[in-house]
Amino acid sequence: MNQPEMNRGPEVVVQRFIPASPARIFRALTVATELERWLFSDVETQPHKGGMYKMRWRSATDHSRDHDRFGRYLEIEHDRKVVFEWKGDPSQNLGLGDIQSTVVTITLTPEGGGTMVKLVHSGWPTDTSGQDWAGKHHDGWSFYLENLANYLTSGPDLRGSRHGQKVKSPVAG
Repeated sequence: MNQPEMNRGPEVVVQRFIPASPARIFRALTVATELERWLFSDVETQPHKGGMYKMRWRSATDHSRDHDRFGRYLEIEHDRKVVFEWKGDPSQNLGLGDIQSTVVTITLTPEGGGTMVKLVHSGWPTDTSGQDWAGKHHDGWSFYLENLANYLTSGPDLRGSRHGQKVKSPVAG
């Protein structure tokens, strides 16, 4: 696998059991319209190795908090694993500063009546800045995996109430 050279800074590791199949969770991790229901406000994806993605986080009220994440999919194992670069625009307030790129690896392991989702976010610098960004991303990923579980179990979308994030109305069914 051809991944960017990574620093040996802190790793963010978040795990969560979700009562849904690996196939269902994989779809929620790779389909743009599904990602928009639990993660970022606007998403474009090409979910295959080497494919690109762009995610836009939009505030409902404070646009100085708006930011983008983008990168390439480095590895895709259907219903098992998604690995992608995590880059930010340094010109945005919530860009990633001088950090060029980090890597997010999400693995799905069937367990009981659902799936253990393990997210590892690596490649952070070894300095204080890397520690700070890793801590913020640990909190963020913990929240978003909780929101993913809610989405897949018909629970509430917490993005607007907890973070003031702009969210799309649920699709009428």
